[in-house]
Amino acid sequence: MARVAEVTGDLDGMFAAVATERERAQRLREKLQGALRYPAFLIGAAIMVLFFFLLHVIPQFAGLFNDTGSKPGSLVSVMLSVSGWLVANQERLGIGAVTALAGGLLIWRIPAARAGIIRGALSLPVVGEISMMWQTTRFLSNLAVLIGQGVPLTETLSVLGALFGVDGQAAFANAHDQVRRGGRLHEALSATGLFPPVAMRMVRVGEETGELAKIAAEAAALYGHKLEKRLDQVTAVIGPAAILSIAVLVGGLMVTIMTALISVNETIQ
Repeated sequence: MARVAEVTGDLDGMFAAVATERERAQRLREKLQGALRYPAFLIGAAIMVLFFFLLHVIPQFAGLFNDTGSKPGSLVSVMLSVSGWLVANQERLGIGAVTALAGGLLIWRIPAARAGIIRGALSLPVVGEISMMWQTTRFLSNLAVLIGQGVPLTETLSVLGALFGVDGQAAFANAHDQVRRGGRLHEALSATGLFPPVAMRMVRVGEETGELAKIAAEAAALYGHKLEKRLDQVTAVIGPAAILSIAVLVGGLMVTIMTALISVNETIQ
């Protein structure tokens, strides 16, 4: 954008517009991270609680069943077997977890592998929807900035292609060639499959009315608002669902063990 600003001769206006856009994008990014941080913490806590019960609590009851010679039910037997296997192999599992983490970090550093992982994550229903809203908001807001500063459309597409991954850059290269040959912007962008149809219809209206920058800015504000509402909805569902899952998990383990203990007590009496 600095290079484009030098070409257009409006460094002050371009950098002021870019700074405003960066502030708005940062607010959205912080909201997105905040929406994901709390559910991630709850899910991590649930996993830690599960392993704590399997490694430290359930083995205490295994000795009781062995001392009394009673045979627990099938569900308790499965829990005891899983717990015993984890206790016997916890060192190897710890080494394996560290190795898997290190291997995952190395794989993440490979661009092709990282792109494949991201592509797989974006295929999930809610994640894909939020990602499309996010990239649509980023694209439209930056499009409004560049077009508003008088940057040619082909140059704008070249700059905006860097906002997306390897697949996105290839799609933008095709869109750039199509626009350079006289094609319509909304048709070229629709062919990429990166943006929702409503956003492309708004871009078409901007092209037809000659107010592409204004309508792109309004569309960016619209999708930014939709993104915030969607994040609020997801957070409102995931938080209670994670808490309920932890409660059911811990409660189910305790009820199963206590039921088995009551049966053993009745047998002894």
